[in-house]
Amino acid sequence: MSKRGRPTLKSKTLENIAINLASEGKINSQIAKTIGIGLSTLESWISKDESFSKALKEAKLSFDKENVENKLLERCLGVTIKEKKVRKDSDGNILDITETEKEIPPDVSSLTLYLRNRMPEVYCEKKRLDIESSIDGSIDLVGFSLRDIDSVEQD
Repeated sequence: MSKRGRPTLKSKTLENIAINLASEGKINSQIAKTIGIGLSTLESWISKDESFSKALKEAKLSFDKENVENKLLERCLGVTIKEKKVRKDSDGNILDITETEKEIPPDVSSLTLYLRNRMPEVYCEKKRLDIESSIDGSIDLVGFSLRDIDSVEQD
């Protein structure tokens, strides 16, 4: 009995192109469009081929580590950038170019995100409170702040 549907377009060449695109930071819909297939086809390839799926994930993680994480860290710590300003006359001729250094301060939102992910036990928004009650129904709240107790009551 023969398989139904169109023959697959999947080849090692297309797999390698897809993996290269993933390593450049492309998302699945962009990868599919670039190699000329539908998103559902790419997702089918990913679900059916474990080695292809793993290679695609590793390529995406590599991009994230090399680019996104470094940019987030720059935003957390602050960074100095160089800016060039080009001054032109009314005819479009360049009169002069000045280069200045600009200090970008640390970004509080980036710091918060970083700390919540790196040290969730210290910086997470919600604390998990383990409260034990005794046989008589009393609850030991020693060591908990009023804020901790209020947060339990609100949940």
